[in-house]
Amino acid sequence: MNIRCVKCEYDNPPETRFCGGCGTKLARPSPASSPSEPAAAPALTQTLQMGLQELQLGSIFAGRYLILESLGRGGMGRVYRALDKKLDVEVAVKFLRPEIAADEGIIQRFKNELKLARMVSHPHVCRMYDLSEDQGTYFITMEYVPGEDLKTTVRRVGPLGLGKALSIARQVCEGLAAAHRLDIVHRDLKPQNIMLDGNGQVRIMDFGISRSLRAKGITADGMMIGTPEYISPEQAEGKKIDARTDIYAFGAILFEMVTGKVPFDGDTTLSIILKHKFEPPPDPKKLNPRLPKEVGQIILKCLEKDRERRYPSADALYADLVRAEAQLEGKAPAKKDTARPSGKRLPVPALLLAAAAVVIAGVFLIKPFGSKKAAVQTPGTQIQSDVSGQPAAPAVPDTAMVQKPEPEPALKTAPAAGILEITTVPAGVGVFLNGKLEGQSPLKRSLAPAIYEVRIKKPSEYREIVDKVTLRAGQSLPKHYILSPVYILEVRTVPPGADLHVDGVPMGKTPVEVDVPRSSIQFELKLGDEWAPLSEAIKLRPGRNLVERVLRRVPQTAAVPAPVKPVKTSLAKVRFNVQPYAEVFIDGKSIGEIPPVKTLELAEGTYALKFDSPRLKKSLTMNLTVKPDDRVEVRANIISEDMKVLPWKEGSKP
Repeated sequence: MNIRCVKCEYDNPPETRFCGGCGTKLARPSPASSPSEPAAAPALTQTLQMGLQELQLGSIFAGRYLILESLGRGGMGRVYRALDKKLDVEVAVKFLRPEIAADEGIIQRFKNELKLARMVSHPHVCRMYDLSEDQGTYFITMEYVPGEDLKTTVRRVGPLGLGKALSIARQVCEGLAAAHRLDIVHRDLKPQNIMLDGNGQVRIMDFGISRSLRAKGITADGMMIGTPEYISPEQAEGKKIDARTDIYAFGAILFEMVTGKVPFDGDTTLSIILKHKFEPPPDPKKLNPRLPKEVGQIILKCLEKDRERRYPSADALYADLVRAEAQLEGKAPAKKDTARPSGKRLPVPALLLAAAAVVIAGVFLIKPFGSKKAAVQTPGTQIQSDVSGQPAAPAVPDTAMVQKPEPEPALKTAPAAGILEITTVPAGVGVFLNGKLEGQSPLKRSLAPAIYEVRIKKPSEYREIVDKVTLRAGQSLPKHYILSPVYILEVRTVPPGADLHVDGVPMGKTPVEVDVPRSSIQFELKLGDEWAPLSEAIKLRPGRNLVERVLRRVPQTAAVPAPVKPVKTSLAKVRFNVQPYAEVFIDGKSIGEIPPVKTLELAEGTYALKFDSPRLKKSLTMNLTVKPDDRVEVRANIISEDMKVLPWKEGSKP
């Protein structure tokens, strides 16, 4: 009977000691208890808040995500497939467990790590989109990959075929190499984090998450960051890690793919870690005698205890994997012996020599005679003789007398080229193969079998994609790439030296050029007390965006001899809270889409507000009057058409 994890509700096989979904040590029911009685949950070291209730299919979360399917629970919390109604694309939404979301330090680390993880743009790495919060619930949005994880595949079918295992390993290695070039280490690579889609393509999940979870007092008893079966010795000891830590985990995964078993197993977490630290890994060839020696050597080199003896990089590992895969596909069946036992028929070379002798004899001895001809066939040769049996001259030129033997059917000539077809979103970007520009996408080329470096470039507008592909003889290989836009904001002011803030984050003094992560931003300019601050919402296009603004000087009052008293601000603060998404206009000028909640400073007066939702085809209007030092919140519900103006205290939640 399967054992269900009390943390993530993942069903595990009876012999499993650690949860395949979150890594928690599984508590087994005692003999006296009922098998269906759930095991006690491990005690946490911190008081936790109530978590998110299970969402109903068809409901809308955060005013944006239509819940389509529950994908199960992972180490961090429940995962759903959802439709992003704003972008009209399917995404995976992963909710954080309460014990994770309750720690502000973890949330901040998540934000920092996801900024790095979003830099990895590769076909074999699942894209991380954003970390968001709605009514106290934190969630991560990421690319949705239909299919199943590698752990489930191995558990379902057992050891994989060598060709399939090497294909998966090569794709995983390509994704790791792309991340490692940006100094990004996964830290929790395991089969559960490797997704296989219906076309056999691989996606590595959860880049940048495991490091964010390293927080004192949050980890539950029996749970560790880094699954015990795939953790490297240096990671288990808490030492500094690098890309070679992922290579160790990769070796354990490849071991499991070709043998159906993990290299180290035990009854407790500690026993498994000690084996990783002190015991040499078993030879995979002993568990799978059909495994080529070269593949076994690759696995054992990845599993070296001393990281200095492992592969120095994922690129070096990739080269060995490609060689092993080429050797596997290049093995041809042994040639059959065409010779026959002596006394029956001569070998082919002897027949050819005999045929040549007959031809020469026919040319020099038989050519003078001529008569009525009849065909006489000898092995490998065709000459003519008359009806009386006397030889006659050949009826065709001498060079056509000898017939070449038929080629042996056991061997067929392989096609000399393969087809590489590249498509991109957007189309029309430059495609480089091995550093040479081949044209713009979509691109289709007939190429010699080899390993090609593919570079997808659209300067200044989109991030460059670098990939390595292996093209085999006779193969038709389609590759599809989605480019991430680059938004570069260049701000100049008169006078210069103003402080620039983008979405509340300081970016430096003008003139300044910054790279921002999305197209819709709120930017602010401040230059001391003599100049009025400027706040504005703008939409950027991919590439470079130049924004030039002239700051307005604040009128100065005449100086008085009396001591200067602090002057209260003459601006009112207004917080806008709109559900669901709508674009907000103040006196006909857009301030951007809301939510997220936005706060603006407005001078005393009456303003015409408009809330426009093209998706719902609705618009609401109202007038807002504010006085100096007012603190109010404007709430608008586009669906119910309800609008309110409420008092607001700074620091309170919307």
